[in-house]
Order: sequence, then structure tokens, then C-alpha cells
Amino acid sequence: MQHTTIQRQFNPDHPKYFCCCGCHVMTGTKIIASIYSVLIGLWALKILNNGVLWSNYASNILSTAFAIACIACLWIGVLHERAGYLIPFMVYTVLSIGVTVVVFVLVALDVKAFKRLSYMTDNKKGGHYQFNFFGYFLVVIGIVCLHVLSIFIVKKTYSFIQHKRYSAMYQFTHVHYMQQELVVVPKESAPPPPYEWQQQL
Repeated sequence: MQHTTIQRQFNPDHPKYFCCCGCHVMTGTKIIASIYSVLIGLWALKILNNGVLWSNYASNILSTAFAIACIACLWIGVLHERAGYLIPFMVYTVLSIGVTVVVFVLVALDVKAFKRLSYMTDNKKGGHYQFNFFGYFLVVIGIVCLHVLSIFIVKKTYSFIQHKRYSAMYQFTHVHYMQQELVVVPKESAPPPPYEWQQQL
């Protein structure tokens, strides 16, 4: 029993609970939540500044509201150590990676899109055209890397919270079981029943 207790003991400072940056996964998740909060806030301000006549206004409002809800769940999960609240953010991040890759492929296949982009930015030459594509490619790579790193850290935080919770539940159950054993098992030094005295009577 003692050997099992030692195996299941939770160690919050275990190396597997640290990020590649050297900080704890809980701290890393708070940093990620802060970065995404700033990005979503800037995106929301951009939508509001463009006014109601902006194209695709409704879809952007819905996507922004969904992102804000996922970021809020992330904050609740990391501050109150609720592993289930981290799942919406991980789902949102996976969907964002998929949408980003699909959009990049569609834009790369549509040569006219790059022509319109060059026309809007007054870049008439093919060299500027390729430069725009290369810059867009770097932005996509940066976004995908940010999302992948975020999933990696938040997944570790999810495991950390789950292991901490299960360890606490196991310790509580183990202590309760030991207390029951102490109550049920009789003492070895207890005197035997007076059988001889009863027989003499």
C-alpha cells in the first residue's frame, strides 16, 4: 500500500510540466491567454471602426464572439484550474489552423487574387507580386506556429490539472480508507473475554 501511494504522488515541479521556454505550463498558458486576448481585442476594435457597412460584418462578429468565448473559457480554466474549460480553446485553435491553411491554399491557387492585391497596393510589377506572396506566406507560417505552440502548452496544462485533481482524489480516498481500517480493526492488546469466569458460575 505504501509503495502504491508513493507512485501516485503528484509532483507539480516535474520537468514534464514545464514549457520549452523554461516556465511552468500554468504560467505559459496565462501568457498565451494574454496574447490571444490582445489579438482578439485589436481585431474587435478593427471591426467596430469599420462600421456596419463593412462586407462580411455579420460573419466576423460571430467569429469574434466565438473567439472571445473560447478565450474566456481559457482564462477560467487556468485561473480556477478547471481542465474542461481548456477544451474549447484547443478546439478553436485546431479550427483556426485548418481555416488558415485552407485560405492560404485557395489564395495561392487564385492568381487573380494576387493581381487584385497588387493593384490595391499600387504594385504593378511581378517582383512586388512575388514579394506580397512571400510576405503572406511568412504571416501564415507565423500564425500556424503560434497556434501549434499554444495547443502544445495548453494540452500540457490540461494534463497538469487532471493529474493534480486525480492525485488529490486518490489521497482523500486513501486517507478515508485508512481511517476506516483504524476504526474496524480491534486492538491486539485488548483483554480476552472472561470465558473461565462464566464457566465457574
